Amino acid sequence: SPKGRQLGLRLIASKGDLFRFEASADKGKWFSVGEAQRGDRLPPWDRSIGIGLIAGGGEKVEARFDDFELVDAAKPE
Repeated sequence: SPKGRQLGLRLIASKGDLFRFEASADKGKWFSVGEAQRGDRLPPWDRSIGIGLIAGGGEKVEARFDDFELVDAAKPE
């Protein structure tokens, strides 16, 4: 996994139900995190899915999230 003072995380959704996760250290190169996951077993988006950020991995774990952005990659800016 990438190491650095800041860690960027992103989720990329494609084909409506395929999700990939990536991480980047200090705004560098993006690395895949795990295998792509299918979301076809999840309930419809308007019923119970939410987006959130959490920190875990042990006792007294701390994390600071400086930014959170949700972007529709299919639409040009």
